[in-house]
Amino acid sequence: MPFLGKGGKTVEKNKFPGYIFINMLMTDETWFIVRNTPGVTGFIGSSGKGAKPFPLSIEEVAKMLTDTTEVSGDNDCKGGSTERKEKILYEASFKINDVIVVKDGPFAGVEGQVIQMDYEKGIARVNLEYFGRITTTEFEFDNLELAYKD
Repeated sequence: MPFLGKGGKTVEKNKFPGYIFINMLMTDETWFIVRNTPGVTGFIGSSGKGAKPFPLSIEEVAKMLTDTTEVSGDNDCKGGSTERKEKILYEASFKINDVIVVKDGPFAGVEGQVIQMDYEKGIARVNLEYFGRITTTEFEFDNLELAYKD
């Protein structure tokens, strides 16, 4: 699953680190080879003691391997269709390093500086001066507004 890492590089992130998915015909010979592969410690879907694991259905595999995809349609292997959900990105009237004022809650009326913004969650990390110390706190975008408008 690609995501934007440090430095703006696109990095491929392994969704199931340490796991290997195998699509194979389960025979005694193939089961012996897989079971006796160096580094293999166990199998999901197996009761242990050399018992063969149960295979996953097409729907289970599709659900695990896709990000936000729903499998719909009939249960035929080739008949299902996938629909992609849209990611919601929140908008804010301020940006990083802007001075903001907290609207509601225990910090209402307190000014702070935005140090980080997460547009997928709609959350900003803000440095507030509270009791003479700088405290980093997270707020939803809706609970913040610009302190000084140009």
